[in-house]
Amino acid sequence: MRPLSVRIFPVSEVFWYNHCTTTTNVNLQILLLLVAIITLAVASPVNLEERTWPAKEKGGAKCYKGTEFPKESEWLPWNKLVAKANPILNKFNTPAENKHILKYIQELAKKYKLDKRVVLETMMQESKGDLRTKPGDGVTPGLLQALHSPHCQNTKKGKCPKSKIKQMLEAGIKGTKGTEGLAKCYTKNGKKYGAMARCYNSGNIINPKDWTKIKYGTPEYVSDIGNRLRGLEPPTNCGFGNRVGSPGH
Repeated sequence: MRPLSVRIFPVSEVFWYNHCTTTTNVNLQILLLLVAIITLAVASPVNLEERTWPAKEKGGAKCYKGTEFPKESEWLPWNKLVAKANPILNKFNTPAENKHILKYIQELAKKYKLDKRVVLETMMQESKGDLRTKPGDGVTPGLLQALHSPHCQNTKKGKCPKSKIKQMLEAGIKGTKGTEGLAKCYTKNGKKYGAMARCYNSGNIINPKDWTKIKYGTPEYVSDIGNRLRGLEPPTNCGFGNRVGSPGH
């Protein structure tokens, strides 16, 4: 829309008007100025894409039942998942420590032929990426909460060695004498990430047709990982049953 052109009359042209006419012209000029300002505003609308309102996630979180698990095409890219994880990681660790965490996730995922996004979200599920997290059920320490995993539980912030960070991640990915790692759970279960998650959380799969069924572990674990891979906070009301703590062996 083309803005209106406003002419401001010089004083010399309005002196000869009587008082009433002069007042009318001045009011008219003010009115025209206001119209011009409004016209300019309408002609230059705010670009909605530049607003900082958060975009609505596509589809929303869901409760994955049976052997349901989101397709890889539904997962967010690595950089977006990292962006979502960073505010949480920064609560617990220093930037340098987080840099090592993300570096070794990528290196070890490649080494053991896993999708790095799955390793990242498994870590977020298990420990929120907190290098000093307490052992799950009092027996499973480290970033991936694996039995007999190295840990940095009693270190000060910024003092967890990078070698220990790598060892923690490898304990969960490769496995320990007490935990079947992500890599083995993946290969022995048909390279299905949903089945891998149930295997890792519970140590076995008691019902291949329903990954919410457990002897030990968290019934909604597979569903939680699936939602995290889509960049969504897992729902809390799936009604899959109560978790059963690890026996610690």
